[in-house]
Amino acid sequence: MSGFLHSKLNNSALLLSIIVLAAGLRFYDLNWDQNQHLHPDERFLVMVDEGIHWPKDVAEYFSTSTSPLNPFINGFPFFVYGTFPLFFAKFLAGVFSSSGYDSSTIFGRGLSALFDTGTVVLIYLVARKSLTRSAALIAAFLYAVTVLSIQLAHFYTTDSFLVFFLMATIYFLIDLPYRPQTLATVFGAACFGLALSSKVSAILLIPALAAVFLLLFVHRRKQGILLTLTFALTSLVVFRVAQPYAFSGPSFFGLLPNPDFVNSLLQLEALSQPGSLYPPSVQWYTTAPLLYPAGNLLLWGLGLPLGVLSGFAILATIIQLVLRLPHSLLQIKSLNQSYFSIFFLTIFTLTVFFYQGVQFVKPMRYFLPMVPPLLIICATFLSVMHRQLVSRIYRHGSLSLQRYLDLFFYIFIFTLLIWPLAFMSIYTRPHTRVLASEWIYQNVPPGAKILTEYWDDGLPLTLDAQHVSSIYPSQQLSLFDQDTPEKWIKISQQLADSDYVIISSGRVYTQIPKLPNRYPVTELYYKLLFNGQLGFSKVAQVTSYPTFLGISADDHLADETFTVYDHPKVMIFKKTIALSQADILAALHQVNQPE
Repeated sequence: MSGFLHSKLNNSALLLSIIVLAAGLRFYDLNWDQNQHLHPDERFLVMVDEGIHWPKDVAEYFSTSTSPLNPFINGFPFFVYGTFPLFFAKFLAGVFSSSGYDSSTIFGRGLSALFDTGTVVLIYLVARKSLTRSAALIAAFLYAVTVLSIQLAHFYTTDSFLVFFLMATIYFLIDLPYRPQTLATVFGAACFGLALSSKVSAILLIPALAAVFLLLFVHRRKQGILLTLTFALTSLVVFRVAQPYAFSGPSFFGLLPNPDFVNSLLQLEALSQPGSLYPPSVQWYTTAPLLYPAGNLLLWGLGLPLGVLSGFAILATIIQLVLRLPHSLLQIKSLNQSYFSIFFLTIFTLTVFFYQGVQFVKPMRYFLPMVPPLLIICATFLSVMHRQLVSRIYRHGSLSLQRYLDLFFYIFIFTLLIWPLAFMSIYTRPHTRVLASEWIYQNVPPGAKILTEYWDDGLPLTLDAQHVSSIYPSQQLSLFDQDTPEKWIKISQQLADSDYVIISSGRVYTQIPKLPNRYPVTELYYKLLFNGQLGFSKVAQVTSYPTFLGISADDHLADETFTVYDHPKVMIFKKTIALSQADILAALHQVNQPE
């Protein structure tokens, strides 16, 4: 493959093409929800952005108890996000006069797209340090077309910032044992501090970094100690500056943890435990550790071709590393740099996968940091395979085999492009909730009573001055509450009094069956609603599945976080038979009867 690439395009042009491709996929249709703000994390970050203000001087900036920039004392007592992306976006928005709720959201999404495009460049640079040029180009291309990174680059969240700074840290430090430099250490530490200030899960890089500094210590003991201390101190200083309200202050040297920050993290941890019945957490009940995230990454985050390829690559790499480990430990002072680079990337990949994969809460976006190192490993695997095939071709002197290899390359590229192109199709269409809202305004008479679901975005959305959601009296169904007689007396009355039931995503009906002991009646409710026994019939359904050449991939059963923001399935049910509250309760009472 490398010979083919180099014979057709020089490296600079090819890298530029990959960067342009990555940027095009990430910047396309940043206003994917038509200014409806349908991502809850984005809504929160923009609300915080609107609620905080720049301090008058540096002293006030570090004064946690008085700073107008501190979310904790400005109306947001629960804040677990990194503050660097928020402050950076706020600063640049001010420079470019981009203010307001709509503009701030789009501007933040643009920064996510920009940083994730930058990650493509960093992947190339990291791979190029100790691997072949062709492997570096392949790795950059693979990340450029990875659906998970493309999707998250469309969201104004901290994930793309986190991955960018993690890869920047790796770029400066991965070859430190072989080229120990104070400046590279300082830059790497600064990037790590910014990664921590984007998301505290950056600490998962520490085991891999420990390998760097241990090998450095073996090579150069005194310099290793000095550079380790330099790294630790610089990281702390940068984190102190970029995430100031993780500390109590009131000055720069007030390094005690801020109780508000600690309590927020503890509260988040409590909500993320198996015993928690926090509505977003219900989706992960009954999900298998490691297997669930692996399956979602394989099918949806990476796509089947790249997912299978990456699986083979990481397994083959682990086997090779383990087989060579005894020899490498004996010859550690002369350890090959390429071997160590792959070892480093494998440690980081496995650390993220195993730590996040055994947690109760395991959304796909938590695994994004492992994708760049995984794809570098995958690219190295492909490069080695290609080199072996080319060697055999030259030994046999067969031009036909070379043609077959080139043909395989074309097929390989086409196959890898199918899933990202299919996924990008959702951004060529209006958001499903917007389309559903338009249908409601056109088909549901004003004054009709609408039921929506608690903990989901209610419809219709307010589209403009004429299409205002308030023209429809609406109530929420509290379906996440534990099944009790009181719950169903209330819901049955709501159903009897209403004209429409609107389900704006699978947040509830796809997750409730995971807790049959807690929600036996709720599970039956959905069965009866869907088959019309509660007097409602489905009159509209809006979907926006990834589509390629007219073939759609029904992904509504993927990890909820993959579909619920930018392409949820919406269903609208209209009352066609007027059942009384007693009739509805009688139908729901079936759950107590033996089959």
